[in-house]
Amino acid sequence: MNEKRISGRTLWTDDGAEALDRLIIEADASLCAPEGKAVVLEVNGDLCDPVPGTYEGSVRVHLIDTMESWGEMTGPYRSGLFFDEDGLNPGKSALAGRLTEGESTVRGLDLTVRGNFLNGISCDGGRILVENSTLRFLGNGDDFRLTGTAVAAGGNADLTIRNSAILSKGVAATTVAVGGKADVLIDHCTLQGTGAEDPDYYLDNHHLTVVPWVLGLRGTVRASNLLENGTVTYYNSSASCNGWGVLSVDMTKDAVHNVINVRASIPSGEGYDSGYCTYLLGGTTSTFLGCEFDVPDYVFAVGGNDHHTLVGPSSRENLMRRRDLLCHLDRDIGLENVPERPCVIRAGKFAGMWHHASTGKFEILPGTVIEAGVCAFLIKSGDRLNTPDISCDGVSVSAPVLVHLMESDDPGMGNYGRDKSWAPYYECICTPNPGDGHDLSSTEQCASATFRNMAVSGDCFNTKWKTAQNLHLVFDRTTLTGTISSAGYVHREFSWGIAEMPDGSRVCTDPDGRPYRTETAEDMLFGKMPVTYRFPVRGADGQPVYAENSEPLPRIGYAISLERPELLGDVDITASEPVCNGVIVELKNGSTWNVTAPGWITSLSIEEGCTLNGRLLLDGQAVPALPGSYRGAIQVLPV
Repeated sequence: MNEKRISGRTLWTDDGAEALDRLIIEADASLCAPEGKAVVLEVNGDLCDPVPGTYEGSVRVHLIDTMESWGEMTGPYRSGLFFDEDGLNPGKSALAGRLTEGESTVRGLDLTVRGNFLNGISCDGGRILVENSTLRFLGNGDDFRLTGTAVAAGGNADLTIRNSAILSKGVAATTVAVGGKADVLIDHCTLQGTGAEDPDYYLDNHHLTVVPWVLGLRGTVRASNLLENGTVTYYNSSASCNGWGVLSVDMTKDAVHNVINVRASIPSGEGYDSGYCTYLLGGTTSTFLGCEFDVPDYVFAVGGNDHHTLVGPSSRENLMRRRDLLCHLDRDIGLENVPERPCVIRAGKFAGMWHHASTGKFEILPGTVIEAGVCAFLIKSGDRLNTPDISCDGVSVSAPVLVHLMESDDPGMGNYGRDKSWAPYYECICTPNPGDGHDLSSTEQCASATFRNMAVSGDCFNTKWKTAQNLHLVFDRTTLTGTISSAGYVHREFSWGIAEMPDGSRVCTDPDGRPYRTETAEDMLFGKMPVTYRFPVRGADGQPVYAENSEPLPRIGYAISLERPELLGDVDITASEPVCNGVIVELKNGSTWNVTAPGWITSLSIEEGCTLNGRLLLDGQAVPALPGSYRGAIQVLPV
């Protein structure tokens, strides 16, 4: 038997042309490579890190060239197969023997990768085809740096993955990650990401190794991720994960995200039961045609995006609207060969959620079906206003609330949390802004939603009670049955209350206002806003400790801590008179509004031929609900 035992720190200099029958790396031993090289094990055809253990069968120790950076990202990068503009680069490929130098087609590959920051296939240039293959990545990664993934594409790679299954399991371990200026088509594939728990890895790497709790979610994996200036097109494929995100986008500059005839889901009972289908960040133009999405929280989470998003069936007409963005699909498949499928959006909570100063147009086309358990369109707007332009034309929407412009409960970015990224809690002090000088009938810097050619039931609210902003609603050839109003909200549950002492200091309390002993910590939100955190002092049992004088105090607010992210966004809404949260309503082209409960709006336009089935009080005086324009304190009541 050809056996090798590694003791202590051992420098390996012999590339593994000859297979070992057994390799033993003792508990405190390590295999090291010469400068500029990396050690990767090939065990029975699969790749793994040279960590302590016993490896048997066909064992090879490979030395490969490392890549210390990839575009603007830092490595090192290690790969089973590495492709550049000249095809396979054997010096950077642990599995170079599988292909010939310069080859750029991978067929029938069955590969499992075990290890952290180790890629199955990396593509940096050239035109590469991977088909009829099964790739598994089992380990932890960093999906901001194209490392720790089954397939990574960067540089100017032109990659097609066809008829393949790609699976990942770990923390921040993607199936496919795309960055640089790569252009990737994923055709007739299955992508499945499974998150895992690894607290030590989390603590050692101060980047996003769990979903930001400020999104109100749980989970540790994004099944796929698009970065930088990349283009990715998912076609006729299925994608899933068990918590966080399925088809994600992050740190993009001018990226293109195409999802055509794809089924994407976060199945219930298989992990965290939490997450989004897709996250649209920054400079990303997105197209979702002919898709079926089913997730527990958000289908679309939109953060700081100022580009155009298109959602609808995969009709020829809709595809041709995006032909300039679907070049890879048109080249390889032909848009004329794409079968038409409907678009079905199912969300346990919100079909769409906007935050972080999103401004782009979100267009939903005829034939789309939306089912949301709480609200179709939730717009979380803070000091940095969200001003999206949402358009629904001929869409079937089923949701208790259609639109909610909400004072954001996003806690913000800080340095206190264990990942050095997010504030540790959200604090709500229930003092409305009087909105001095704010024009409650202005459409400037407002959030907008237009509904055309629809019959829809549901309510619309503006609870932007702290930072002044209006909600603009247009109904065009549409019948609405529901309430529209300025409003306030309170979260259904919270972590602790907040009360103010006679000296003006604030303390944490229980739900009944009984004060806890309170400690403080200092931080900088977004790196520039000083903030003082207040926490209940906890005893050995982990429970809050009451203050010596625990007589109840009047609560002025409450906090939601990172231990219970699912409480964010879960609010009770109460219609109320506007303060700094105006609502502007337009009825056009024969539209009808059937009022179901009392509400307050600040501007109303009723075109000739439109109907408002309700009663109007303008500045306290009853007026006929006839065509015309109304401004002021408008109370709208059911008949």
